[in-house]
Amino acid sequence: MSTNLHKLLELSWVELEALDKNQSIVLLPLSPIEEHGPHLPLGTDILAAQDIAETAAGYLCKDNPLLQVVLSPTIPLGCSDVTADFPGTISLRGKTLYHLLVDFCSGLAKSGFTYIIIANHHLDSVHLKAIMEAIETVTAEFQVQIIETAGRILYSGMTLAEVTKGEELGLSMKTEVHADVRETSYIKYRYPHLLKQAPEQLSPVLINVREGIRNGLKTFKAMGAEQGYIGSPALASENLGRIHLEEQARIIAEMAIKLMAGQALPEINPHIIKYLKTVVSL
Repeated sequence: MSTNLHKLLELSWVELEALDKNQSIVLLPLSPIEEHGPHLPLGTDILAAQDIAETAAGYLCKDNPLLQVVLSPTIPLGCSDVTADFPGTISLRGKTLYHLLVDFCSGLAKSGFTYIIIANHHLDSVHLKAIMEAIETVTAEFQVQIIETAGRILYSGMTLAEVTKGEELGLSMKTEVHADVRETSYIKYRYPHLLKQAPEQLSPVLINVREGIRNGLKTFKAMGAEQGYIGSPALASENLGRIHLEEQARIIAEMAIKLMAGQALPEINPHIIKYLKTVVSL
């Protein structure tokens, strides 16, 4: 392990206090336990968030030898009401996640850290709003800068290699939503032993989730995802899984450097921000 990469759980308080906080950044992986179809494990988002954070930490340490990167243990919790009608999903109330993150990030701030990245791999609306509101609360009280990653990557309009690759397969990536070609590719690449059945056996389930929400449907199952996936897992490949890991990690590493340098970051689409603020409740 690089000398400038530190696991939070393995530091003593003396070692933590000695870190130059102006040259330190905390990576905090976060995602819930949640069903991911009949073919993927309940911890799919947790595994991805953790691996992406660790890979991003590796990029940061290699490219910036003076930077001190602190890797927090993964918080395996979040809001997942949209899949809560399947066994295995453990969904927190939005207020619970909000208070959890306020307390956790406040603890990091009280320890002197001024830069925190929440490496999130889950985009449930309540989940994302809880994170955003927790960030607002903590940054208003402490001299700390905190960002969440998944929303800024997928809702900012940036061009992604994984999307281009999916389109080359003839897919509309807007309908690849959950336990889809991306997530199935990821598990196929990193944890093939955790595939529960051959993805090739699964027919595409293509659902317009936005339309389902407009029609008042609350869960993916109610929208027609009877097996708990939305997308085309049969087209998953190890190569797409590798692209997903490396691209997300590289983007997070770049965001970390920009955050610390006070440079502009990818921003979530204003329409999505408005929806989260005015429609979604914790």
